[in-house]
Amino acid sequence: MDREAMESDARQDRMDRVAVLYAEITAATREFLRALAESDRHRDWAAAGFASCVDWLAWRIGVSRMTASEKVRAARALESLPLIS
Repeated sequence: MDREAMESDARQDRMDRVAVLYAEITAATREFLRALAESDRHRDWAAAGFASCVDWLAWRIGVSRMTASEKVRAARALESLPLIS
């Protein structure tokens, strides 16, 4: 195999890896949102002493309240949008 062909294969492998990783991130994000919505629905955060799911999530994963709020909002919205979800 010549150098050009090997470089082309390596380039294709890198691009394929990017696509696969993105698909995995997308699937993990959906699973995260599903789990978050369920935890919020059961008010698991209240038993842990938090005033809201947003407060708990910001503390638990170390994000701002604004970021946590958007995650909770998206998780709740997706529950009522099964085709999008």
